[in-house]
Amino acid sequence: MRLNMWMIVNRLQVLEPQLHLLADSPAEIRGVRPYQADHYAYVSEKNGDAWCSYGEEYFVLPSLSRDVALGLVQDVFEFYNTWEEQTLAALGRMDFQSVIDSCSPILSNPLVLLDANYKVMAMSSRYGEEEVDREWAYLSRNGFSSIKAVKGLRSQREDNLRARERNPDAILRLRPDWSGYVNVSCSIQFDRIPCGSLVIIEKERLVNKGDVLFAGHLCRLLSSYLNKITFSSSYTYGTSVFYRLMNGQAVDEAVLQMQMVYYDWKTDDPYRLLMFRYRDREAEALLLRLLRSALLQNLPTCVVEICGTSIFVVVNTRLLEVERLQEKLADFLQQNEAVAFLSLEMESLFQLCYSYDHLRAMDRLVTTSTAQCFYRFEDYAVQYILRCTETQDKLMAVYPPFRKCWQQSDEGAMEILRTIRAYLLNNESIALTAQQLYLHRNTLVYRLKKVESRLQLDFSGNGTRLYYLLSLALLETLGDEWKAAESAPPVPPDL
Repeated sequence: MRLNMWMIVNRLQVLEPQLHLLADSPAEIRGVRPYQADHYAYVSEKNGDAWCSYGEEYFVLPSLSRDVALGLVQDVFEFYNTWEEQTLAALGRMDFQSVIDSCSPILSNPLVLLDANYKVMAMSSRYGEEEVDREWAYLSRNGFSSIKAVKGLRSQREDNLRARERNPDAILRLRPDWSGYVNVSCSIQFDRIPCGSLVIIEKERLVNKGDVLFAGHLCRLLSSYLNKITFSSSYTYGTSVFYRLMNGQAVDEAVLQMQMVYYDWKTDDPYRLLMFRYRDREAEALLLRLLRSALLQNLPTCVVEICGTSIFVVVNTRLLEVERLQEKLADFLQQNEAVAFLSLEMESLFQLCYSYDHLRAMDRLVTTSTAQCFYRFEDYAVQYILRCTETQDKLMAVYPPFRKCWQQSDEGAMEILRTIRAYLLNNESIALTAQQLYLHRNTLVYRLKKVESRLQLDFSGNGTRLYYLLSLALLETLGDEWKAAESAPPVPPDL
């Protein structure tokens, strides 16, 4: 393991070395010698003190002979090499707690390992819950970062990215107002995809260049193991808050809120669900992981989850419009011999379970042997509704703008639905529709143009018109029953 001068003196702090070091030196020292040699530190003796130098840098160990100092510095290199061997062995056992605890004598500060969802993987065990600061106590009690911490990281993310571009090894400090200590965060990435972070809390001493280089090295060792956790069944199935939402399971709303803060999502944003799979349903798991990595790079504002042999992507359409999404994915799908299925728009993340069911049913309805790569649920909604047996499933499959109008319940919204229904039932005849609704022809034309734009209607296809008519019929037949069910008080569970 190669070191820099800061990493050496961090292990010799008890000897109170006199430092003459550069603030920003790379880790390129292979060892120590009693003579000058390329890539080796040089130990000498002057006026009864030991001097250790490398290029322009040096530190002085007062009142030590050269031989003693040489042995001490050699011990530092042996310590780091032994640490690395033991760390790799612990990572092989996925023993993250042992790894983090082994860093205490090196960093001399509290250390936290978080996964990509800000879940605590390990914390320095030498510090109790109340021995650091409020965020440390929160992490100890809850096992996740607080919303405040996530917001703080988001607020400084752009500045940190620019600092990283200028200097990849820069020390990025964040001082939360509620915390008390400076946090130094290092991102853990695998194939440029974030899979966790390492946070040093500046409690005992200032973080220096040696700490940052050591933490960066540790991040590289951790990256492949955290990536394995991301794709393991115990993590992918049931742990992710979005996976649980898709399956209609209860979630910790504090964890969900934290994730929404991280992605800059809002409660009332519109969402869609995408499902990806290879045309070859027998594609091996490794290829599915590669596809997920590619999707994360192409869709950084989205959540990407592996579920069985498919990949599901939660899309916030406020941040990424459907047209732009389809444009971004066109070449991607062709090159990867994959297909994508797009759900209806949902008004809430808690409706993802319906989108999930829609896409799984749609996969059974679609024939993907053609060259087409991108499929919309709207084109298969009629088949889905006709096969449904549950009222709620039918209503969640109706055209979303119609459902929104029905939920508003005001006369203006109902008038829009009546106008569209009459227009469709009259085979899109302006004259007959105007006569039926007692409207002037020009008034009807103006109203239809306004409604088409507002509800994003497309009357060009027979399948689309049938979907609109069936949606309106369902709302008219079952809508009142649905509203009554929504407004009813919850039924207490059986005990």
